[in-house]
Amino acid sequence: HTLRHRCALVLRENADGIGIDSRPGQRRDFLCAQRRNRHDAVRRIKVVVIDDSALIRSLLSEIINRQADMTVVGVAPDPIVARELIRKLDPDVITLDLEMPRMDGLALIQSLRNAGNHTPVLVLSALGDVDDRVQGLHFGADDYLVKPFAMAELLARLEVLHRRVSLPGADTP
Repeated sequence: HTLRHRCALVLRENADGIGIDSRPGQRRDFLCAQRRNRHDAVRRIKVVVIDDSALIRSLLSEIINRQADMTVVGVAPDPIVARELIRKLDPDVITLDLEMPRMDGLALIQSLRNAGNHTPVLVLSALGDVDDRVQGLHFGADDYLVKPFAMAELLARLEVLHRRVSLPGADTP
């Protein structure tokens, strides 16, 4: 199997365990075609994916890259690698897991904000208690999505985060 085929199998078989939407391929393809038609003239949203799971990084990249208006410009296995990647690539939006080796996601958010980087961060975490979500937002995350989640919701949240900072007159702190 190619990576694309393995991802499709994982999407169908393990949706609840890894938090990926398990819609049949035809429905996903239809949604992608709809989005392509709607966003033909729009610049692609540049996304950096940060997660310690290689499988999650691959799946998120595969699905985001299928969107006509989004592209994954970089992936990182931990926040240490991610800091340099973010500096070099200047993404429009970041997806970030919280529980990672070497440094946790909250420390990365705090580091980015302290350095004056206000790139929108969408936290993707299995930590779903209200206290965890509130803490993530207080540390500077722009949105928080609890695993497992539907891919359609993830894609919509990425679009909304990008739209907020792209509006004319939107000021960055």
